[in-house]
Amino acid sequence: MPPLLMTVNELDQLIEYSNPLILDCSFSLAQPEQGFQDYARGHIPGAIYAHLEKDLSGRMTPITGRHPLPDATHFSHTLAGWGWQPGMKVVVYDATGGTMAAARGWWLFRYFGIDHVSFLDGGLNTWMQAGLRMEAGITHRAATAVQRQLSPNLKLLITTSEMRNTIKQSNVVLLDGRAMNRYNGLEETIDTTSGHIPGAINLPVTIFLQEDLRLLSIPEISRTLNHLLPENHKQFIYYCGSGVTSSLGILAMEIAGYSGIKLYAGSFSEWIRQPWAEIASLNSC
Repeated sequence: MPPLLMTVNELDQLIEYSNPLILDCSFSLAQPEQGFQDYARGHIPGAIYAHLEKDLSGRMTPITGRHPLPDATHFSHTLAGWGWQPGMKVVVYDATGGTMAAARGWWLFRYFGIDHVSFLDGGLNTWMQAGLRMEAGITHRAATAVQRQLSPNLKLLITTSEMRNTIKQSNVVLLDGRAMNRYNGLEETIDTTSGHIPGAINLPVTIFLQEDLRLLSIPEISRTLNHLLPENHKQFIYYCGSGVTSSLGILAMEIAGYSGIKLYAGSFSEWIRQPWAEIASLNSC
């Protein structure tokens, strides 16, 4: 089974002797089609483009967050279009390694019971800095029929209705992966309401990244978590604005040996749509 994290040199070698499914998940919230345009100009050889909102998310409704999860049928058709087959190694990356959409791709595969997936450390930037070969244009793979029914692992997920009571439990540690200004309610440029879910600890996913946007080493991640997290805990729940960036936090924690972390996929953008939802901020604390 591939490691959770893959280096660019390991991917280069994998391409030489295998036929992995490589997904370029580069995406910009401000310019949703920019990622595909950049992909067409240059990408890792053999990579297929995975659009955050079309491929890695389901349909948004008045009661969901900004990036709801795709259902099993949707993702099955997406996998078939990519030419995926059971047992195939999968590697996900994005433009910088820190834009988080690739982490959503990594988490989705795990959620649907596909464990042969690795996250490319540093993404395309690190690949290019290493002087490795690039490819332009659009890659197509022969479509396949998904050979088994995808079954989501609901143990990895928590819903909004479950969150209402779960956050009141003493053994639960709720982690907010957004920047501190958004968590504190001092700045909000995306969602209609500012602040955070009551009781959440601010653990921005960016603290797990080096300046070049590669992940910190395992000892560095462990020291960071040991310093910021309470000692006594049983259950971690990670959320962010729409359930995308928090996937990187879950990846970093799993690399450091934490397990059983749940994603609140609806995240803050879904929480604030509930008429009963309480909001905390710097002013209300």
